[in-house]
Amino acid sequence: MSRFDVVDISDYCLEVRVESAATAQAYARAIRDLDLFDEVVPGLESVAILYHTTLFPSDRVVEIVRECLDTAPAEWHANAGERRVRIRYGGKNGPDFSKICSDLGVSPQAFISLHTARAYRVEMIGFTPGFSYLGGLSDKLNVPRLLSPRQHVPAGSIGICGVYTGIYAMGGPGGWPIIGHSADDFFDASKTPPFLIEPGMSVRFEAI
Repeated sequence: MSRFDVVDISDYCLEVRVESAATAQAYARAIRDLDLFDEVVPGLESVAILYHTTLFPSDRVVEIVRECLDTAPAEWHANAGERRVRIRYGGKNGPDFSKICSDLGVSPQAFISLHTARAYRVEMIGFTPGFSYLGGLSDKLNVPRLLSPRQHVPAGSIGICGVYTGIYAMGGPGGWPIIGHSADDFFDASKTPPFLIEPGMSVRFEAI
């Protein structure tokens, strides 16, 4: 059982603070299964719980959540196994790729070898719909956000920032350096769930 803290954020929101993204996903799943609250949103090391104060006073919500998590598993893995994501690095597909290689002092092939060498765990979905934070990026590939975010990043773009690789499932603004692009279909409104990548999954990149 993992340690957790339940913090009253506002009149209609609680935050459960945990030690890892895996625990946040597991606890969010357990709380959702109660089917009592308006929204349950996992983060990297927290779970936000939104509720109606007319139905539940905050002290009762805290009690319900604590009782639930006292017996909940502290880790959850998606059943979908490992996803392979095909990626074209550099050029028009990865406008920041060459500069990143130069800044890091690695050859393009060395970068690709490092980036494709490991499986990444999907630790969180945000900040835009379907955007996946993949934990486990090599320390040798650690770079900061762009100084000036782009107004539009195409769907399927692959970025890196800090200790994460990110996949833009849908087009939109973004501040992560873009290293490549995948033609895989990460969003399909006709499917359930509509997004190809989900929290808890394992993802590997394949250069093409």
